[in-house]
Amino acid sequence: MNQEKIGKFIASMRKEKNMTQEELANILGVSINAVSKWERGICLMDMSLLKPLCEILDININELLSGEKISNDEYQNKSEENILSIFKLLRKVEKKKRILSIMLIIIILLTIILLIYKIGYNYGKSVQLLNAEVHFNKEINKNCTGEFKEYYIKNNQKIYLYCLNKLSINNDISLKKYIDKKGIDELILNMPRVKKYILYDGGTTEYHNEEITIIKCHTVDDNNDIYIGPSDMNMNKAYNNGVCGKEKIKDTFTKTYRVIDITKKEEDSYWVTLELYQSHKETIEINLKEKLEINKNYEFTFKDSLYNIDDESITDIFKKSKLIKVEEISRVGMDEVQEPVV
Repeated sequence: MNQEKIGKFIASMRKEKNMTQEELANILGVSINAVSKWERGICLMDMSLLKPLCEILDININELLSGEKISNDEYQNKSEENILSIFKLLRKVEKKKRILSIMLIIIILLTIILLIYKIGYNYGKSVQLLNAEVHFNKEINKNCTGEFKEYYIKNNQKIYLYCLNKLSINNDISLKKYIDKKGIDELILNMPRVKKYILYDGGTTEYHNEEITIIKCHTVDDNNDIYIGPSDMNMNKAYNNGVCGKEKIKDTFTKTYRVIDITKKEEDSYWVTLELYQSHKETIEINLKEKLEINKNYEFTFKDSLYNIDDESITDIFKKSKLIKVEEISRVGMDEVQEPVV
């Protein structure tokens, strides 16, 4: 079956009828572009159009498929040739369909394999991240007011971010996802070069590395929350705004120290060595009516006045602020006190 020959035959028979391509297209209900393709031998018409096309051109189907006029003597032979050609064409179409089906199946299988690989790779990557040392990617709030922003609640325990808009691990896994899977203790354990301090307030623990400070509360006020902020932020301001249960009352603030040594200087005047945590000790002169004992923890309440709350010096605190009350506090959580580790 010669498509080009068939196309030229259609064009020739159309011109004999003095019809344009547009007129033939309108009668058959097809586009002029379709008729043009038939006549140029680019493609064959739909099988449903064979009979109406032949009727319009005054030819039979056998002549159309042969691409020429057929005499009565040749009609039988041409019919058989055309039938064989049609069968060959159908086999080609079926073969193409099978090839397309096989290609489609291969594409689907490759897509599934790629998805499985990607899911497995990401899972393996997440597991690797969860077991790796923790390195933070943080976004600092430049307009930080010193207030903590509640991050999320896990097991009735609040986690706050201090001056941080964003906090993720290795740029790939969120802090929330890490804590949900591994816990806050595992997060601290995997932070490189961590320093640990136990404050003498009944159980507050500070962890510091080059990037992040983490505060874990376990105090006499039953505060078990967690506070996280950048290492270059001074956390003392936060302590006096309610972190770990030590809320500022009116114009006062509190500091909790452990008494390491007491030496009487004169009546009601003593040299007292106070310790904030294991590596921070200072000796100051205090006029006290209260009796202090060595190796006990005391909460010192000061008048705020012009005192800079960010100042970490014990000596400066006693010089610039008026001491108004001293109370012994519980040793809850003190069993875990240890030297800072690097």
